[in-house]
Amino acid sequence: PNVPTLLASSHHAHLAAMDGALVEASSTAVDAATDLSAKRLGARALAARNARIEAERTKAMLANRLKRLHAEQEKAQKRIEEIELRTAHIRETRERNVQTIQGREEAELYAHVEQDFRRQGLRRVKEERELKVALA
Repeated sequence: PNVPTLLASSHHAHLAAMDGALVEASSTAVDAATDLSAKRLGARALAARNARIEAERTKAMLANRLKRLHAEQEKAQKRIEEIELRTAHIRETRERNVQTIQGREEAELYAHVEQDFRRQGLRRVKEERELKVALA
């Protein structure tokens, strides 16, 4: 073969080798980019999964907190109702006591008035007897 032909075939071989190297490098770059994308997607998926797990944990904690608050509210409402009942009972008892005391005071006053009335009646009777005895 002549030199130009050798050069041409050598050049073609060299170009072909370079093309192969470029294809291989390109393929490696694509593989690396794919790996990077997979890693990014994996990292994104992992981050999304972790965020979802954290959101579920937060949701469960909030639901639990809400449940405890409702239970606490029910207990407080029950205490309020018990206190209202006790207060009503105390008021009724006080009212009864006041009425009982007023009744006693009225009874005592009536007894004193009646006793005074009897004494006055007895005094009159005594005075009338003494007057009859003095006149007789």
